[in-house]
Amino acid sequence: MKAPPSSPADSSNAKHINLILLTVFLDMVGVALVVPSLIFRWKDVGISTERLGAVQSIYSVAQLVGGMAIGYLGDRVLGRKDVLLLSFGGSAVSYWLVGTADSVELLVLSRVIVGLVKQTMTCASALLTRLSSDATRAQIFGRLSSASTAAFLAGQSVGGVLSSRFGRRVPCYVASALFLVNVVLIACFLPNDRPSRKPPADNGAGPDASAPAADSNSCGGGSGSSSGSAESSAALAMKFAPTPRPPPATPAAPVPSTWHSRLVSNLGGFASAFRGVGGRVLTLRLLYAFLMRSTYALHSVYETQRWDLTPADTGFLSSYKQVNAMLPSATECHRVPPSATECPVCHPVPLISSQLPQRCER
Repeated sequence: MKAPPSSPADSSNAKHINLILLTVFLDMVGVALVVPSLIFRWKDVGISTERLGAVQSIYSVAQLVGGMAIGYLGDRVLGRKDVLLLSFGGSAVSYWLVGTADSVELLVLSRVIVGLVKQTMTCASALLTRLSSDATRAQIFGRLSSASTAAFLAGQSVGGVLSSRFGRRVPCYVASALFLVNVVLIACFLPNDRPSRKPPADNGAGPDASAPAADSNSCGGGSGSSSGSAESSAALAMKFAPTPRPPPATPAAPVPSTWHSRLVSNLGGFASAFRGVGGRVLTLRLLYAFLMRSTYALHSVYETQRWDLTPADTGFLSSYKQVNAMLPSATECHRVPPSATECPVCHPVPLISSQLPQRCER
């Protein structure tokens, strides 16, 4: 039995999905190219270990601020296409600065820029969610994860080789060129999705176009019959007359919103995320992320100083770590028993849905 032909809308969505996956792949390749040589660029400008830790904190703060700002712009103002253009364009400028910088200040500026604007995965995930159906969403997000992992796996090794053979600035320029390619692809082939700002249609009083008009034949006088009396004509007129609509209700005056009330509301929503079992899991994840980030911030410095690594060594070592991280996920996920997905501690995703159990059953 042949599969039903796909509609033009499905074909268009498939093209846009493939386009987004391609840009994510190029984006992650660009990031991975610079990873092996980035620590050496900091050494070139003479930054100390203490200042490098402070720079990493500045980058994290820029990411936090940029994530909230980009999310608002994508949903309310610019649309996700323009946000992707902003992300790729800002990344191109930032990585070009990494290659050309001869001072600590320029390198710090490059990290601030990329932290503020680079939200590729967030925007791509939102677009893929909108373009995919419930039946295909898991498969598409699996392809997204595979594309980013493969790009990061290969990009670090290639970046290390480029840095060793052509200089530490070359991977930065190649990465900037890849981001510019993404700008062209998104600008030319992804449709605009900027939110509409049109005011809502007026639903006030007016003539009812859907009401049936009076039938002149049914209300006209017959040939000598008694239905032409005044009482019968009045009843027919009332029957076919359009029903008048009540006047629109006057909207209540909006309560003025102050920055204090908005802040209290946002803090209340933020605090509610830490309640219950889900809140405890979220707290553990935040602590884990904090410890990992504080360790990883200077881990590359320790490796290069302890074993006198070159950029090529750093790239191959990073790819080796990525392979080691992938193998357990690829080989052991199928061994997880189905009941493990019912435990909110083992599987935190069901915590978001109220339809799934909220306690361990074994």
